[in-house]
Amino acid sequence: MGNLDYTPFYLKGNGPNIININMINEFLKNNGELKLFFENNDIELKVLNISYFESLCYWVIGQQISGKVAEIFIERLQNEVKIINSKNVSELTIDQFKEIGLTNSKRETLLRLANLDLENRLILDHSKYDSEHILKHYTKIKGIGPWTVNMFMIFSLGRLDVSAALDLVVRKGLKILYNLSEVPDIKNAKMLMRTWGEFGTIGTLLCWRMMGE
Repeated sequence: MGNLDYTPFYLKGNGPNIININMINEFLKNNGELKLFFENNDIELKVLNISYFESLCYWVIGQQISGKVAEIFIERLQNEVKIINSKNVSELTIDQFKEIGLTNSKRETLLRLANLDLENRLILDHSKYDSEHILKHYTKIKGIGPWTVNMFMIFSLGRLDVSAALDLVVRKGLKILYNLSEVPDIKNAKMLMRTWGEFGTIGTLLCWRMMGE
């Protein structure tokens, strides 16, 4: 993620903004020093209107690359399968994956997701579980790490308690918010986020906003 001159897939949600002033005020009760940043920046989150399987595929593709590069691979995948679902992805050949340009590890992860979904063992009833349980469920899958699940929980589930310390752009945003001399590492980022609590997603969105999201 970074400065954008296009609209990436994760900002293409077309539903209502689920962030409201009451949530921001609750966040500010323990983070009042950040109030000025909210006065100068609009914070919004619109949940993606795509299947959970498709969303997980997108975030796997987006691992460790820029949003703009991820868009290229996502478009190629869509061109190959037309509809991104577990059946279509599971039927892709190695040659087709090579045409898309994905690494072997991402190819294997997408196939793993597709097979689990076909067996009805991938997607939880998310309404029954807290974010920690959801994180543990998906990170048991080889190729799925906490960053991937955090993005999924924010943009597909609309979870409000995700403090995305693993995201480099978020940590760059923390440097601005807290007037730090350098970008914090993950450990120090988590310490800075400890007061964000159940509204960690709001702080995460603010960090992205600081970096031009």
